[in-house]
Amino acid sequence: MLKEKDYDYLFGPVPSRRLGRSLGVNLVPKKICSYDCVYCEVGSTVITTVERKEYIELQKLLSEIEEFTARNREIDVITLTGAGEPTLNSCIGSLIKAIKKIITDIPVAVLTNGSLLYLQDVKESLLDADIVIPSVDSVNEKDFFMVDKPDRHISLGKVLTGIKEFSYLYKGKLWLEILMVKDFNDSSESIKKLGMWASTVRADKLQLGTIIRPPVKNVSPVSFEQLKRIKRSLESFLSYPVEITGEFESESKCERISQNALLSSCNMRPLTKDDIIDIYGRSDDLDDTIFELLREGKLQERNFGNKRFFVASK
Repeated sequence: MLKEKDYDYLFGPVPSRRLGRSLGVNLVPKKICSYDCVYCEVGSTVITTVERKEYIELQKLLSEIEEFTARNREIDVITLTGAGEPTLNSCIGSLIKAIKKIITDIPVAVLTNGSLLYLQDVKESLLDADIVIPSVDSVNEKDFFMVDKPDRHISLGKVLTGIKEFSYLYKGKLWLEILMVKDFNDSSESIKKLGMWASTVRADKLQLGTIIRPPVKNVSPVSFEQLKRIKRSLESFLSYPVEITGEFESESKCERISQNALLSSCNMRPLTKDDIIDIYGRSDDLDDTIFELLREGKLQERNFGNKRFFVASK
């Protein structure tokens, strides 16, 4: 966990529902993205764009990754992600190559909304990653614009074609990610069309989930029972497995959690007290640390789904 030193571009290791203990690497400033998704846990998109450039310099990212992994190897994966769309950073391909040259025993994953995979240079930049997880929330035009609210230069056709083409070029593990939003993309027609399209993609599995943290808009998760029905429906179309993503639990213990480390993690996503324990381990002074940050106005509380979340103040 990031407690001995504070980092500008790293967060975690985070107990990921998909990847295990994941060291997150933020490739773009908060919140620059090609989408403005209604369910986003990071917040509303400040700049919606498809412009690719070196938003954060390659050497700055690499230096922090090298320093952290030199003293902490208790991670399952290095995940390129962040507070916006990571493929907007034009150095992502060079970063993947550099990480894999220096750190040979930890896989590199990329979490992407898939919106830029229609671009040849983006496809090529991700080919050296060990795992790529593009999200596709709907193949229905109306649902797509309601849920993902893309930049005006992005069309659904481009997104779907780009992901499909990438799947036939890529030799690593490709996991499609679908997030269901109640009354937005969960109709039987939408699920059928999604299954038909996904059957044309060469993926290793499809990961199905719903909202579990406070979203930026007033939207709701689907029930677990509905997720199971959607899973069965998608399985009827696919030759690869469909799994419902779940929670992560930790029994580790740490001596203390620094305020800066806790704020950094709560800035990336809303966290419950259990989430914080999963990331940093159990700490005797955790309640005092949270209370102090709340008192100083650095943390805020938000309730969602009968859970109490902590969010870094803006």
